[in-house]
Amino acid sequence: MMGSVSLFCFIVIVLFEPVATFLLYFQTIFSVN
Repeated sequence: MMGSVSLFCFIVIVLFEPVATFLLYFQTIFSVN
């Protein structure tokens, strides 16, 4: 059970990390301008 949960968390982190990085980058650009 714990293996499935940790695997799911790993997949979520891998999928959403680029999205979070892009949003942070976009927010930085938007606040500068």
